[in-house]
Amino acid sequence: MVNPETWVKDEKITPATLNSRIRDVNIGLSEPAHAVLWGSPAYTITGNGATHELRFSSASANRMKLLTTGSVRRGATVTEAGVYDVELQVTSMVQGGAPDSHLIIFLTVNGKLVGRGIFTARTAYQQTAHTKRLLHLEAGDHVTARCFTDSGRVMEFGYSTSGSTGCRFSMHRIGNYPWTPWS
Repeated sequence: MVNPETWVKDEKITPATLNSRIRDVNIGLSEPAHAVLWGSPAYTITGNGATHELRFSSASANRMKLLTTGSVRRGATVTEAGVYDVELQVTSMVQGGAPDSHLIIFLTVNGKLVGRGIFTARTAYQQTAHTKRLLHLEAGDHVTARCFTDSGRVMEFGYSTSGSTGCRFSMHRIGNYPWTPWS
């Protein structure tokens, strides 16, 4: 949302000026900048001591640019600075190695880790890890999701036929930053 103009002392307000400011606020409230990525193509990631970028099979965005590689959605680029509510839920089956392991997920901004969710994974069962953060993001920031499991373990994705329950990555703008008090 474009920042609405500020009021100036002794400013003459015309109906056109008032309407334009009301319109800007309504657009910002009814159509906030957001991106939602969901579902997971069928693929595996083998733990090797590094984090790996997550992939999503479907996506929707409004006033944000989706990051894609071919038909795979990887994240989104922010087009409007502000405070964003960012949430990541990942479901995977961790296989191989010891009976217990970890499914760790990360939110990243421009490659920097900014949030983490962790679940102790049991072999042969689907596990879900979750994280949610409020982030101050600037226009041009790339927001992506990554995951990690122990070396020798394999994370399997793509079990949900609808894709809606497997993996979900969402972000939406909730306001300006810094918040400025009324003067």
